[in-house]
Amino acid sequence: MSETPTGPGPLPPVPQGAPVVLTAVPAFGLTAGGSPVLLVGTNLKDVTTVTFGDTAGTVVHSDPLGLLLVVTAPAHAAGSAPVVVTTAAGASHPVPFFYLGVGQSPVPAPVPTPVPPTVPAPVPTPPVSSPPTP
Repeated sequence: MSETPTGPGPLPPVPQGAPVVLTAVPAFGLTAGGSPVLLVGTNLKDVTTVTFGDTAGTVVHSDPLGLLLVVTAPAHAAGSAPVVVTTAAGASHPVPFFYLGVGQSPVPAPVPTPVPPTVPAPVPTPPVSSPPTP
């Protein structure tokens, strides 16, 4: 005779608190907007707004566990635009996001390391002696 274990039953629902955003990937985008941004954190479901600075982004996908959120970044002026997620329970702390202007790179340009010129070592020359005079 085989019995199926029953256990204590379904787990109670976890209370939803304010959203917590740990990171934005990537943490930069172009001023034209339109780039997908993955937000990673907790309580990221039932989102009412996601702002980049003062500009609202568009939520594309929210995972049912509330751990991942995909947002389309809006157009924004070049510079810093912290991302904040808001739900009925409150707003997250901001996470950094940076808009790149034309010609800007998300990675700082490498600083060239000066390389000393290679100069061949001087070859010692024997002293020139005069022939003896008779």
